[in-house]
Amino acid sequence: MADDKIRHLLFELARFLPREDGVEEYDCSQAHIDDYQRYNDRNRKPLKDFAEAAQDLKAFFDRPLTRAIREAFQRLRTARQKARWTPHIILKALHDLDLSFFDSRLRGNVIVSWANDETIIERFNRDKEVGEDWTIYGLMLPDGEGRCLVYLNFETILDTLMTEESYAHMWQTMFHELV
Repeated sequence: MADDKIRHLLFELARFLPREDGVEEYDCSQAHIDDYQRYNDRNRKPLKDFAEAAQDLKAFFDRPLTRAIREAFQRLRTARQKARWTPHIILKALHDLDLSFFDSRLRGNVIVSWANDETIIERFNRDKEVGEDWTIYGLMLPDGEGRCLVYLNFETILDTLMTEESYAHMWQTMFHELV
């Protein structure tokens, strides 16, 4: 019974956007949160084919880390070790993930949100059949040139409550959908 109440509270929390001063302790500004909730007017960086993107990524990781990236890694490391967390932590950490792994190319071009099974399956079924035995943790959908929507499935990820397993699924799903 208590697990059902906690699960319900987590599901409800996932439906709301995080705030800079919200319950989840993660050092980020409201502007950084908002950058992944709406598109910019235009893509700031040119689109690249797969080979160019792979070369850029290799060059990005071959260069010395900037202070900003080192600080972002430290915040991510600290967040990864949290014993208590809410669904908002992944949305608050998105700016640091983008800075550290994608050279800030996602900001203004990717919108990330939590969604339920029904919403994800409805959007996924536009192009494909979903098997009854499938477990969908997240979904990335192209949304125009160089833009996409990422949905994290709160019913699947948070179903195991605030365990190490659900926390790992949340981070793994975010990386999977962004890549």
